[in-house]
Amino acid sequence: TISKQPVAEEIAAVGEVSFDEDNVVRIYHIVSGGVDKIYVSLGDYVQKGQVLATILSTDISMYQRDYNVAKAHFLVAQKNMARADELFKSGMISQKDFEEAQKDFTNAQSEFREKQQVLELYGGSPDRLDAQFRVIAPRSGFIVERNINEGTQIRTDNSTALFTISDLKTVWIWANVHESDMADVRVGDQVRVTTIA
Repeated sequence: TISKQPVAEEIAAVGEVSFDEDNVVRIYHIVSGGVDKIYVSLGDYVQKGQVLATILSTDISMYQRDYNVAKAHFLVAQKNMARADELFKSGMISQKDFEEAQKDFTNAQSEFREKQQVLELYGGSPDRLDAQFRVIAPRSGFIVERNINEGTQIRTDNSTALFTISDLKTVWIWANVHESDMADVRVGDQVRVTTIA
């Protein structure tokens, strides 16, 4: 039986399976230093908040030092304020001296809070004085790229991501279609994909 049917022309193209670029998180470094320890490998599933790596950093050491200096100044200003309050209530110091003590206390408190926020922003902790920057996973997913190894020296002018995380619920197929075949490729065409793996 002879019948009319549309001719389906097939085009073969090589390509690759990749993660969804619209659903990916790249983790960059914000301090310089040497990579001390890496806790994950390529392909590992990680949870949000998990430590991926630690970097020994002089930047973190400086932020920790600044925090401790500000804390010491704040504690001294706090004691001076308590003493000035008692003396002012008993009439031993003037209003001007009391206001000066208040100003010193407020300045020391503001500086202490600022240094604490900077330290926490850069992943440091006031309880640890280890000069370590902890690379934390901002979301759950698979490690699809890892561009560091233990001992790697990191500089702040390097723009390469340390890790890339994707949940891999959706993947992309990148196909390299020849220029001569581009006129035959349209939105809505059916695609059959086979992989070696």
